[in-house]
Amino acid sequence: MDTKQLENLIALVEEGNVREASLRQHISQPGLSMSIKRLEESLKITLFQRDGRKIRPTDNCLEFYQRAKLALAQLNLGRADLPGAENISLRFGVGETRDDRFIGNLTGNLEERFPAIRLEIIEQRYTKLLPRVANGDIDAAFVGVPRKAIPDSLDALLLHTTRMCVACRPNHPLADSKRALTDQELMQARWATSRRWPAFPTSRDGQPFNVPMLADSLPALKETVRAIDCLTALPEIIIETDLAEGSLIKLSARQFSYEITIFAVRRPNFPSRVLDAAVEIARSSFARR
Repeated sequence: MDTKQLENLIALVEEGNVREASLRQHISQPGLSMSIKRLEESLKITLFQRDGRKIRPTDNCLEFYQRAKLALAQLNLGRADLPGAENISLRFGVGETRDDRFIGNLTGNLEERFPAIRLEIIEQRYTKLLPRVANGDIDAAFVGVPRKAIPDSLDALLLHTTRMCVACRPNHPLADSKRALTDQELMQARWATSRRWPAFPTSRDGQPFNVPMLADSLPALKETVRAIDCLTALPEIIIETDLAEGSLIKLSARQFSYEITIFAVRRPNFPSRVLDAAVEIARSSFARR
């Protein structure tokens, strides 16, 4: 059994068919099938049930797949720590609750310390990132997430706490309000939001707000709010540059003033100088605020 066989197994489980798995692994279909057959012979178990061209992983296969994936992830981190490491890729997950400079600070500082390591940055919500950290698909994540949503199987370090807020452009009719906005004012205003963040705003009794604008990304959402008279609700850290520049202003709305915690999340018992450095860079980035 060797690492290439394990990589082929992982690809076949995740892709679901030999053709796609062989393309992913840059190997011929017969070569991939032979690799799996030799792995089965080595383990003395059947990994896949075959029915013509269809294949289905057995229960033993799925259990072994999870362990193989974690083992390869740990091996990859170990190789990344070696002097002169080359052709090593690490994957970091990031959530949208961050400032505009975070990814640049993280990747730039890591590249200075570990120039031979290739970084892949994956932006998703915590509901998708945390399982991917746990199963070895991602090495670490820096993400806004409630502490109670982080499973005990992962290590989490608190990096920063920000607050949710309502924002609009400076010439919005509500921009000069010096008091907390009422539910009636919030419901009468037009809103813009994102499919990814946050959920559609509602009043305290669950009545939906008027949301005629829907953006696919946060940059598009902020551009929309800067251009037309509408409100949006976002974590302060996401719009702090806009607030500093004056292109957006913050309004007072008590129901949106709650804390959002940002954590560095990784698998426990996976020592890694590279991950330690990444977490320290992230912590320093937030500490400078």
